Amino acid sequence: MNKAPICIDGRFRLEDVLGSGSYAVVYHAHNFLNDDVIAIKLKPVTHNPSSMEHEHHILKKLEGGVGIPRALWFGRESKYHALALDLLGPLLHDLFLTCNQKFSLHTVVNLGEQLLSRLEYIHSHDYVHRNIKPQNILVDNSRQTTYIIDFGIVKRYWNTATKSHILFRRGRHVPYDLWIVSKCR
Repeated sequence: MNKAPICIDGRFRLEDVLGSGSYAVVYHAHNFLNDDVIAIKLKPVTHNPSSMEHEHHILKKLEGGVGIPRALWFGRESKYHALALDLLGPLLHDLFLTCNQKFSLHTVVNLGEQLLSRLEYIHSHDYVHRNIKPQNILVDNSRQTTYIIDFGIVKRYWNTATKSHILFRRGRHVPYDLWIVSKCR
């Protein structure tokens, strides 16, 4: 990624990089207006700009659900699309590595219950996440609440008007879906 702007929308100052994926980088950021510490996800405009706008739209639809981060702002700054989000804790993946790749039975049961609850909430709004993995699960700083992140490839699976399932289409953002299916056979 090219050099990112230091200030976003005249109110968010980018600080350290928190993480990065194939197309986006997430920064620790400071909001000048209210002194909040947040996360800013930046993606170059050249990389499928609609996916970050789509993520913002989905997060707004799911707003208020436990374990769903709040989307605070979405816009464009220079050559980047930017999404301001709640700053949460570490990735589940990183915690697992920190714990020598072992969680207690209590932790596994707690994670399972919370993640099923999050997925049930997402599905109750007629969406399927399609990219559940340890790198897309955050734990808050108190280590009590899990959050599902990265809603860029979320799809609607239920048509409320026709009360019918929306069929799966091959070839569109499906690497994790297909990987999971191949492991289940």
